[in-house]
Amino acid sequence: MRYLIFFVCLLGMNVVAHAELVQVDDNSFYSRHRMTISASPAKVWRGLTRDISRWWDPAQTLGGDAANMLMQTKVGGCLCELQEDQKRFEHLRVIVVYENQILRLRGALGPLRGLGAAGTMNFKLAPIADVTKLEYKYIVSGAGGKKIANTVDQLMLDQLERLKKYIESN
Repeated sequence: MRYLIFFVCLLGMNVVAHAELVQVDDNSFYSRHRMTISASPAKVWRGLTRDISRWWDPAQTLGGDAANMLMQTKVGGCLCELQEDQKRFEHLRVIVVYENQILRLRGALGPLRGLGAAGTMNFKLAPIADVTKLEYKYIVSGAGGKKIANTVDQLMLDQLERLKKYIESN
């Protein structure tokens, strides 16, 4: 009975349901996170894209200010950072957009660029009752997989948790 009560309590909580490094080797890794967010897919989409500057960790920007982050949700658009001198830095390039459903980006974040890495990041949104299931995947090759995979995986999990908190509190 005690275990049944614990399990029922867990079902009622909005926590990250699944997080993992699916595959890691010397030159690549595949990170996946799944979570439910108490909001519609449209609201999650707005948070993920239009409102990125409101939840992105400023420590994960070049200029230390998340207000400079911008997501252009069109094929060929970018996840960019606008600097004070009006210069833009492209973090990732948008390659697939199915509004409120799928956002796919190509590129290497942060130190992965310096390692000559290539990556594809995917966000998939699906309605389940009155919540949205978000599935995130980041597949990276050409990097020191084993050396950096855990760090990148944890940083992106932190970002996703910030996104979830932002959406559910607004």
